[in-house]
Amino acid sequence: MSSRSIETPHYHVWTDALRGRDLAMRTKDDWDRGMFVRMSVISAWTAFERAVEGALNAQPFRRDFWRSFEDACRACNIDPPTRGGGPWQRVAGVHGLRRQYAHLLVVDQSDLLPDTAEPAQNAIIVLREALKDLHGLRTLDPPEWIDEDRLPEHPTGASGDLTVGHGGADPESPETIRVSYQYRERETVSDILPAGTDHVPYMEAIIRNIVVPISAVRAYRGKTLIDEIVIRMRGVNRQR
Repeated sequence: MSSRSIETPHYHVWTDALRGRDLAMRTKDDWDRGMFVRMSVISAWTAFERAVEGALNAQPFRRDFWRSFEDACRACNIDPPTRGGGPWQRVAGVHGLRRQYAHLLVVDQSDLLPDTAEPAQNAIIVLREALKDLHGLRTLDPPEWIDEDRLPEHPTGASGDLTVGHGGADPESPETIRVSYQYRERETVSDILPAGTDHVPYMEAIIRNIVVPISAVRAYRGKTLIDEIVIRMRGVNRQR
């Protein structure tokens, strides 16, 4: 499943971090920017910490992150990464900022009002790098969602839908394969493929690349449904 499909609580919280960063970049209001940056940093850390626990097969960390983290590394027979340099030194910086925001460990109220969205952007970059480093130490693949850096958005104006024909596919043939996606109440054909074409890569490409919050991708042979991927993307209006 593509990383753009929200299938884990980790990714759901990671998208909170991305949304907070994006809003912080757009707003012109200092108070709003501070709120969005704080939300982004705290959310990014939460997703990161839960993913670290998973990579180390550890119970949820309690009050002391670093002690719990280092103990869990040793239990997995790996040396805890040093905080004296490299990505984990930067993680320590993000952790300190997260504690400031979450526990109001600030000297002055202005500490809560950054001038730019840079603290949120930095937290996302640093924690992504560190999570990949940890999974490398464990010889594990990092979660796909950690590479996610953009969110689906609803279109703000009229836009044309593009249907691509491949390999001289005959739109009138009952054996032609059609790949489509569902956005709100509308189903749009994205690709028309010759009979016998493997449709799965085209379905996966839609999920990976589309920027509107779709709810399903389908493949048809003629008018017969032959495959469907139901997904959850941020912004989809769920049916009750």
